[in-house]
Amino acid sequence: MRGKTKRGFSLFPIVLFLGFIALALGYVLYDHYKKIELEADRPDIVRVETQVVEVEKEVLVQVLKESEPTVSWQFNGEKWIPESTPPSCPNPLALAPPINLDLASKMLYPGQYRNDNYKPHGGFIFDGKKNEEISVVAPLDARLVLGSRYIEAGEVQYMLWFEHPGGLAYRFDHLVTLTPAIQKLVDTLPEAKLNDSRTMRFAEPLSVKAGDSIATSVGFKKTPNVSLDFGVYDLQNVDGVAQKSDFAVKYKIEKEQAYYGICWFDLFPADASRKVLALPSGNEGKTRDYCK
Repeated sequence: MRGKTKRGFSLFPIVLFLGFIALALGYVLYDHYKKIELEADRPDIVRVETQVVEVEKEVLVQVLKESEPTVSWQFNGEKWIPESTPPSCPNPLALAPPINLDLASKMLYPGQYRNDNYKPHGGFIFDGKKNEEISVVAPLDARLVLGSRYIEAGEVQYMLWFEHPGGLAYRFDHLVTLTPAIQKLVDTLPEAKLNDSRTMRFAEPLSVKAGDSIATSVGFKKTPNVSLDFGVYDLQNVDGVAQKSDFAVKYKIEKEQAYYGICWFDLFPADASRKVLALPSGNEGKTRDYCK
């Protein structure tokens, strides 16, 4: 009897120990299973958080775009009027040259009588260059608001008018090959007609940044005549020369631009301004009303 009792007593701790091991193992397995479940669910959580962040970024971009000033200017027959309170222009005001000045052979001064018309704009001549060698870029952040396509000397020409909401405008003429985004907008203009360069306001103006490409070819191919008109206008202030009675009377019919033209190369960086002034002038010489 003692032997049997001794064997029964020795089995109880073993059973108890095995039960404890089983319980512990079960807990470990359960905990491991829950971790696997949580990890399996985690990608969905991360994906949701990523989507929320992306939505927030999209909303931020939209808000920034909506907050950008889009003030348009209209000439009422007497002066330029903003449709709402305009923001300030950059101060100090500076323009980047719209072309590679090293390619220009002559410059046309703004504020001259040329080709039987008063020209508030100036420009550049590129003797010995091919039309497609001359590229044009935006000299200042602005919106393309007006344009014209017309036929002159048997070729289609483009004139584009850009405005900074603060009231500074610049104008290019004798553009030939436009960049795709601008060409798409210009395609909404009426068909080109001979010597009819009247401008039309675009329903959806196009914003450009300083340095953005505008055109990759300028002038006339058949002539050949590789040249570009470039004018800059301060829509808020009548130029000093236009305040003189003789000028005001003489060019009253052209006041929309003639009264507001300014000396654009004075706004270039100093080295670029020196390059422009070092260029020979066109046939009209250096006599001009602006740039005194």
